[in-house]
Amino acid sequence: MGSSCKALRMIIMPKVISPRSKVNSKYTWNAESVFSSDAAWENEVDKIIADIPLVKKFQGRLGESAAVLLEAFKAYESLSARMSVANMYASFSNA
Repeated sequence: MGSSCKALRMIIMPKVISPRSKVNSKYTWNAESVFSSDAAWENEVDKIIADIPLVKKFQGRLGESAAVLLEAFKAYESLSARMSVANMYASFSNA
């Protein structure tokens, strides 16, 4: 790393990263805009896990028909979107 990069890093990057609970909320992601609480997030994660069989039931069946393939894509898309939101909350809660 060049000396100018090292100097810039020392100016920009703090030496100690404070835990999220100690950082002014205006400098953190608004995790509560995704889930109102950790309990709500945990509930959704439990539901996502319980809904995995809704996608898994298509394993080995995608070639049956276009209708089955479409149904599988829709099931996957729905579960994937929910997983993305849950992941976003987990990331925001620790950022």
